[in-house]
Amino acid sequence: MIRMRFRAAHVAAAHVTAAVVATLILLLQPVPARAHPHVWVTAEASPETTDDRVTAIQLRWTFDPMLSAVLIQDFDKNADGRYDAAEQAALTAELLKNMSEYGYFTHVQVDASFIELAGVDGMAAEIGDKVVTMTFRARLAEPVDPRAHRITIGVYDPEYYIDFDLPAASVRLNAPPLDLCRPVAREDKLNPIYFGYVNPEVIDVVCPAR
Repeated sequence: MIRMRFRAAHVAAAHVTAAVVATLILLLQPVPARAHPHVWVTAEASPETTDDRVTAIQLRWTFDPMLSAVLIQDFDKNADGRYDAAEQAALTAELLKNMSEYGYFTHVQVDASFIELAGVDGMAAEIGDKVVTMTFRARLAEPVDPRAHRITIGVYDPEYYIDFDLPAASVRLNAPPLDLCRPVAREDKLNPIYFGYVNPEVIDVVCPAR
């Protein structure tokens, strides 16, 4: 699973003794004190539209340097600083495996109600400046008119093991009619994660009324 993959990568990159000591310290702390991430991902999102309705979200994730180093070591088999077709296929298959169980870490609300994703496609990965970036397209199960309904986009791990950073400026609203809208960041206090101790950051797509 992708979360297990991230955990395994970071354990492999750290000294075993230090990891064991850190784990014991964390286990002796109360739950809120243990609520901190071990993997960091910088995210970007670009909603897509068809007939003025949002039908999918193009996502771009840039992994932190430590995890990137492991993914490069494990999957750039010829160490040429890039993923060829076979290497990319192996990496994206590993990352995609069981992501659906976690909703691809992509949470979309319409008028404050969560909606389902129909799946993802177009997954690709690349190496740039020693970090790995993954792109993919998350499809909505049903198209949504952003002028009639408030769309909220969140990219986060409910277990808070992975920290996703999705700034409002990284949500690009270029496809009509979204080009008339603006992204607004806020904490989702109605849907806390990690046993209710963390309010995830989400982005409201605020559009003019019809």
